[in-house]
Amino acid sequence: MIALEKRQTLDNIVNKTNLKLGGINFGFRLESERAQKCIMDPGRLIIGLDVAHPAKSKNEENPVPSVVGVSLFIYALVYSLSS
Repeated sequence: MIALEKRQTLDNIVNKTNLKLGGINFGFRLESERAQKCIMDPGRLIIGLDVAHPAKSKNEENPVPSVVGVSLFIYALVYSLSS
C-alpha cells in the first residue's frame, strides 16, 4: 500500500511538471470522423467528474468524498498544439 501511494505521488509530480513545461499528459482520438466533428463542435460543452472516496480511518465512519472538476476550452488546446 505504501509503495502505491508513493507511485501516485510521483505520477502527480511528473504530470504537473510536464504541464508546466508545456507538455500534454493525456489525449484522445475518436475512431470516426463524424464523432470527431460532433465532439469538436464549438457550441458543445463537455463536463466530466471523478469522485474519489478516501479509505476509512479508525476515527471516521464514512469519509466525505472529494470531487475534482476540470474544464478545457477547445481553442486553447488547438492553439497550444499548433504553437
